Amino acid sequence: MHAFRWNDPGPGRGQAAAEYMMLAGISLILAVLFAGQIQFQLELMEAHSAARTGASEGAFTDTIAVYPAVTFDDYQSRKPELLEPSSVRVVRVELIEDGYSSTYGRRKFRLRAWLSGPPMKPSLRESISDRVNFCIRRSISRTFGTENLTNTYHNPAFSDHYVFTTSETIWV
Repeated sequence: MHAFRWNDPGPGRGQAAAEYMMLAGISLILAVLFAGQIQFQLELMEAHSAARTGASEGAFTDTIAVYPAVTFDDYQSRKPELLEPSSVRVVRVELIEDGYSSTYGRRKFRLRAWLSGPPMKPSLRESISDRVNFCIRRSISRTFGTENLTNTYHNPAFSDHYVFTTSETIWV
């Protein structure tokens, strides 16, 4: 007598389902890993964008800006040109990876602004550079809501997973 089975998938049919499940599982693991990496890259892009916005704000800041009293007094008495509109232009903002910072427990990045403008005294360029760097760091802190993690000068600035400092600007 021969037994008849209704559910018999035949030889090799169960193996295809197991291979499909294995492939689906590996695909899911890879998707989760890639999603995490994409999130970190998006955060870096957002910080870089905030840095460019801050650099532009610092370069174009003039009489409508709100300065700390000490800075305003210095500009008013020794550098009145800085309280007038300037023709300084942000050429680019460079993002440089400095590796892992054990001090902050995060990967550290340095931002460097490249500026161009008319000839001016070195002391004016230095003040504009300082203002641009401050605005870069402040913009990052505001973008990520991390003002409470840093000092008055936003040095360093923090995002959710990274820490940012600024380098001396380069004038071209």
